[in-house]
Amino acid sequence: MGPWIHEDNIPGPGEKATVDEVNAHNLYLSSLKADEGGNVRHTNDRSLPRNQINVTETNCFKSFRNIKRADFQVTHHVVNQNFGKLIEPIFGTPSDVDPLTSGDAKVMEKLTKEKEYLKRFRYEFFSVNIGSAPYLGTGSSIKKTSNNSQSLGTAYKIYACGIMVAQGTELDDYDGEEEIIIPLETVMVMPN
Repeated sequence: MGPWIHEDNIPGPGEKATVDEVNAHNLYLSSLKADEGGNVRHTNDRSLPRNQINVTETNCFKSFRNIKRADFQVTHHVVNQNFGKLIEPIFGTPSDVDPLTSGDAKVMEKLTKEKEYLKRFRYEFFSVNIGSAPYLGTGSSIKKTSNNSQSLGTAYKIYACGIMVAQGTELDDYDGEEEIIIPLETVMVMPN
């Protein structure tokens, strides 16, 4: 996955690089997309994501009472993602929603209303690298004498919110417009 890093801090191919190496490096840089505060995910560096990003203090973030707010940083913070927009492609073809529909006007009207209703639902999440943790790997070998093995991985605490905003809220607005916030948190251990 690689850490967050500013694009200018990614080392170049060097002075003695061939034309192909310079072109490959430039192609790699152009494939990166700024995502978090001007930083990009440096995927050629295989180190783990670190807590380097200052969290945006949204109402979702404030709903978690167990977080020490001073100097709190995250590996990633995604805000104001629209659930209706996420699943909107399903509504493009009524038969994808219900195979028994045949383009009936009433069905299309219901689908349009449902699509607009689902745009009221948003989600947000942020993750925190909380350090090393053991995980149980299953099926490490096909030998008869093998059994499950325990290894170290990296634990991430994932905080997320399901959000319902007030009716008529614009797609880009939501903080302060929430009617319901459902905070969720879990720990996930990824193998190193």
